[in-house]
Amino acid sequence: SWSTPVATKINIPGAPQNSDKNVLIFSGGYDTSQDLAATGTDAVGNALYIVDAVSGRLLWHASDANATLNVENMQYSIPSDVKVLDMNSDTFADRMYVGDMGGQVWRFDIHNGQPASSLVTGGVIAQLGGAPNGSPSAADSRRFYYAPDLALIGDEYSSFLHIGIGSGHRAHPNSLTTQDRFYALRDYEPFTAFTQAQYDARTPITDADLLDITNDVNAAVPVGSPGWRFELRDGGWVGEKVLAEARTFNNQVFFTTFTPNSGVLSAGCGPALGTNRVYIMDLVTGAPVNNLDNSADEDNLTETDRYREFQGSIASEVSFLFPSPDDPVNCVGDECTPPPVACVGLFCFPPGFGNDPIRT
Repeated sequence: SWSTPVATKINIPGAPQNSDKNVLIFSGGYDTSQDLAATGTDAVGNALYIVDAVSGRLLWHASDANATLNVENMQYSIPSDVKVLDMNSDTFADRMYVGDMGGQVWRFDIHNGQPASSLVTGGVIAQLGGAPNGSPSAADSRRFYYAPDLALIGDEYSSFLHIGIGSGHRAHPNSLTTQDRFYALRDYEPFTAFTQAQYDARTPITDADLLDITNDVNAAVPVGSPGWRFELRDGGWVGEKVLAEARTFNNQVFFTTFTPNSGVLSAGCGPALGTNRVYIMDLVTGAPVNNLDNSADEDNLTETDRYREFQGSIASEVSFLFPSPDDPVNCVGDECTPPPVACVGLFCFPPGFGNDPIRT
């Protein structure tokens, strides 16, 4: 397994659990067949596990066969962390989301109080890469190495769980072949638990279902839409890829990308720095929200206002820091609530958050 185990609580009657119901949830890992340019099904790593946090005893697992929950589309390894949620705030986990090497996004409902055989229902909610095509092209072999970012969004028209995830071939960061994308998916039934029959009958979201906002800074994403997609093809398909988790902050999506130095690659030289970008886009529409290209016309935001560039090796995810005041005893007004700072490694910038942050 590559994933960081998630510590949580799940109640499984009849299972040999510790008295506090503490468990760990993690994914199966990585199959080295994914080192190839084109996606293929995997023999290992295509699983999710729930184990007792004290004894390590296996309590439940999912795979395509010989598991507690057998799901036929789980044929691709899952190196990603698993995002685990408690949707009803009872301190017990009841939802999981994760992506895989086939470009699929999974959702699982945990039914606390049920035995292991009926504890979890789930299935694929989006197919955005090579799956289910058994022989996809290298260009379409989008992979998800990192967990999706989740945020509950509501307005006067609708509410949904935003699922932000980007594709990229981590095993080959200098590759120029895959046409990678960032996706903002929408789950309109975040508080509904589905039966396995309902999951089995579900039609996954595909690329064609999503609104392409790549060249449209004023996109109107319809109410009820499954979401939008952003194609990483500024300047053509030059190998730009997402190699870290996205973050949602202040109704905006923050994610980083890496683009290899194609000139150095073609010259046959050794390792070299590529170009990193940090994108900041409106969560609902994908529109630019700040004058990031520092143009004179601050009110007319264009495609280049969606990102900032900086040099370096592969960028991490964006972190948000909330500084303390320089003098918490004698500070006055705004001095007492310094604005937050967003950082990617040592590259830091103001995220444009206007409210006074208060620790709670």
